[in-house]
Amino acid sequence: MHNLRALIAITIFLVSTVLIFLTFFMPLPVIYLFYGVVSYSISYVVWPSKRKGKRNGDSQFLDVLEFIIELPAEFVFWIFRLIGRCIDGIFELLVGD
Repeated sequence: MHNLRALIAITIFLVSTVLIFLTFFMPLPVIYLFYGVVSYSISYVVWPSKRKGKRNGDSQFLDVLEFIIELPAEFVFWIFRLIGRCIDGIFELLVGD
């Protein structure tokens, strides 16, 4: 079951990468960029992550694929955390808590 989920996630990830690159390098509608971002989200959710306890094997190949698939989502999470810390810092300066 985990191999099937990994295969589906890899396929969706590759399709989303192609959609995003085609949006930037060819005159395609911007909606394809939206589809690519949604596909990245779907591949992140479908992937059987080792950190979430869904995959117990010690396959280095799957670990590399996990890093590649989770990289866009982790980058977005990092940006949101950074924005939250900046807003929290500004709030602390204004309120003086």
